[in-house]
Amino acid sequence: MDFFRRKASNSNPYSNFSSSSSSSSSSSSSSSSSSSSSSSSSSSSSSSPSAAAGAGAGGSPSLGSRILQNVHVSAEKAITIPGRGRLDVRAPYMFQRAISSLGKPHIKTGQFSKLSNLQKFQKGYHAISFYQIVNGREQHMSTDQYERRAWEVGIAYNEFNIVRGSSSLISEKIAHWGVYVRPQGSQNNNRIYGMNWEGRYGSPLILEDVWGVPGQGKNGTWKRQLADNEFQKITDPNFRQVIMYFSLEEFVLEAQWILRQFTGQSIGELGEILCPNPGAAYSLGFANCQDFAKLVMNRLKEYNWTDSRRLSQPFSLSLLEKRMLYELQKEAERRPERNYRGAGPLLTDEK
Repeated sequence: MDFFRRKASNSNPYSNFSSSSSSSSSSSSSSSSSSSSSSSSSSSSSSSPSAAAGAGAGGSPSLGSRILQNVHVSAEKAITIPGRGRLDVRAPYMFQRAISSLGKPHIKTGQFSKLSNLQKFQKGYHAISFYQIVNGREQHMSTDQYERRAWEVGIAYNEFNIVRGSSSLISEKIAHWGVYVRPQGSQNNNRIYGMNWEGRYGSPLILEDVWGVPGQGKNGTWKRQLADNEFQKITDPNFRQVIMYFSLEEFVLEAQWILRQFTGQSIGELGEILCPNPGAAYSLGFANCQDFAKLVMNRLKEYNWTDSRRLSQPFSLSLLEKRMLYELQKEAERRPERNYRGAGPLLTDEK
């Protein structure tokens, strides 16, 4: 939830189109997702989705970035459970824009860079690569299809230390929110995904895969799998727990894609866009993580993920890629090339 709204500008705060871009309409986000390199992922860039972001000249962080990072750390200690900075908090699956084999000759001749963003889509030069984290390293997802199953899905909240012990109504509102998923009928296998700030993995904004469990005082632990009694669920009747049908890979990648859309959509009468916080304190007033959690729930319902007939077909990475590329092309068609930067991210690794 460490985010703030700022006026749209020509600067692109995203370093890549990856897990932090995370996360299926043309309003655009991920995935905080959002956050991986492979020799086959792209001929246009040798950098990994986990390349460092926020560096100044010579690759070292700027003074402003260091100051903001210190402010963020101080705020984090006052608000939430310490120790998150020592963990790999990324969600286990991610995606990155790559260049298809069709585009390689144009890259070698230098002609590829002269094409407009829309022309690249029209000529079929864009592709998307999918990755999973194995022992802390990003690897290509080698299987195209994944079996779906029934999951219980809802919204969890983690109250901040400053209101811990208050009434449930206050604790719910002044809290970090995430979407929990667990296999139907299970009480001890919950995983909670929320958007949060993290600059170590190539973008300030990621889809997070850990959840703080309070302990004595302001202490506690961070977990990837939780029992039902280790976290709290919001009481809003509009977001009650529901049964949905998907594979875990499908859920995480879809959430990354929704995250990408969420962080690129326009908000407010002044034309503000939601941008990831480069390191300042939590923005309690905007409750961005709460808006994102509600968006994920609503979007998946709109996509009919509650329909049990989804079990008759597996989740397919190739079909997801096809849909992503279609939606990205529609974005490119609506955006004049000259207004690309100021309108928010389209392809977040595009230089």
